[in-house]
Amino acid sequence: MQTFKMQTILPKKQVIIGAAVVCFLILSIYFLNNRSSRTEDTYRHSLDSFESRPSKRHQRLEEPAKDNSDFSVWPEYSNTLKLKHSWYVENCFDGEFTTMGISLLKDLENKWAKSSNEDCKFLYKKFKSIFTITKRSGGLVIPDTFRFKVMKWLGNNVELVDEVKHQTITLIFNEYTHEHTIFNPLRAKRPVVKPDVPERIYVEKLSQDAAKSCDFCNYKKFTAKDLDGRLTSKSSYTAANTFKYDAFHELFITERHHPLNWTQPELVDVFELALKWMKRVQSKNKSYTYPVILWDLLPHASASQVHPHLHGNMINDRYYGRPHPLEQLDDSYAICSFE
Repeated sequence: MQTFKMQTILPKKQVIIGAAVVCFLILSIYFLNNRSSRTEDTYRHSLDSFESRPSKRHQRLEEPAKDNSDFSVWPEYSNTLKLKHSWYVENCFDGEFTTMGISLLKDLENKWAKSSNEDCKFLYKKFKSIFTITKRSGGLVIPDTFRFKVMKWLGNNVELVDEVKHQTITLIFNEYTHEHTIFNPLRAKRPVVKPDVPERIYVEKLSQDAAKSCDFCNYKKFTAKDLDGRLTSKSSYTAANTFKYDAFHELFITERHHPLNWTQPELVDVFELALKWMKRVQSKNKSYTYPVILWDLLPHASASQVHPHLHGNMINDRYYGRPHPLEQLDDSYAICSFE
């Protein structure tokens, strides 16, 4: 009887275990397929949303967007002061600092940090999240033989000469951009060497001499043109840079030769012409979405021609140099304003 019972129970256990395994496999396949389907649908939805959303970079050359859906954080812009200057002096600085200045910035910050006003605390937290202020002092010894010259530089002001011996420097560090500003008020009082010839006379002579053989005054003969042709406007025109520093590199030149005697409408006109060229480039080269304008005027700014001209570029991956990381900080600054 025991043997018979064992033979009958064993098959039942096998059937139950087998059925459980089959059910497990069926459920696993079902959930995996269902999850895969949902994941694929979610991915397709995200991809469709991304592709249908206008590119932030493309919007730079088009009309401003009607909404801010393309940006993760985009607060409404306002330059209206909600509170008067006197309110901040009274509530954040206990009325001690009626005069503001960079040289007092560290003292202002120290006082601000002790404010019990909730609005002042809120603003201080935002300020500290962006800027780090440091105040340092440096001393020196002025020989008697050198003192006369220093006195002359500082208008014979004995107090300023004493400041030279014990100078205070304020350093401002931006935690987002990693930019440093170093300020010493005495440096603004250093001697300025006047040129042998007054600046205006120098520019007038330079302009007259350059006009005799100016390539930009005879641009049709002595400048290259873009493969898509030259653009002209009311008071400016384009020329291709003979020695390019990028694939799309154009010059936007004013008709007026003099480097200083141009008008506001002429300035607006040359910038509008630059924008027209940039839009033309982008219409045929969709990936080129980074516009750049550079302007060097007169020889000390490394301009090869006295005749006013702007450099324009269209780039497909990122801005040149510093503007690229600055662009990436847009959201960081915006997020900071809400924290």
